[in-house]
Amino acid sequence: MKILLADIVGKREQYDFVELIDSRLHDFRLEGPVKAGLLARQQSKKVYTLSGWLQASAKVECDRCAKSISLRIDRDFRYVIDLSEEPESDAEHQCSDEECEVLHLEEAAIDSEVIVAEQLALAIPVQRLCDDSCKGLCRECGINLNEKKCKCGESNSNSPFAILKTLQQK
Repeated sequence: MKILLADIVGKREQYDFVELIDSRLHDFRLEGPVKAGLLARQQSKKVYTLSGWLQASAKVECDRCAKSISLRIDRDFRYVIDLSEEPESDAEHQCSDEECEVLHLEEAAIDSEVIVAEQLALAIPVQRLCDDSCKGLCRECGINLNEKKCKCGESNSNSPFAILKTLQQK
């Protein structure tokens, strides 16, 4: 859905919608459409605020054991939209938190799908675990160590540290 900022002059507009996001470009799978809401307000002639929320369910894989995990996503977000030209910088500089929330747009329109897809990707945790105590997969045989115990690590006599095991037993 395209939101034209010119329609918001001097007031605020609320948009509630359901968005179908293509998650094939990401490492998660959505379990249905994303419910979202946006509130756009004009702050000054060329500055707008965009507050929003989204709710979705996604499937991801545990980073340690590859088990499928369902995530419930409930996220609030906020942007400041500046229609004036982005200030040019001669050298690289680190953005402050306030600068990172500012979108400099050339066109006075927002595509809700882009905003929702970006926020959805940011809501997915970097490290995804089925449980904090997940043991993962055995590096040698690939068995899920949460379900079974393997014997791969017990009889590793080829290891240069195998001699230390005999010292520990004395």
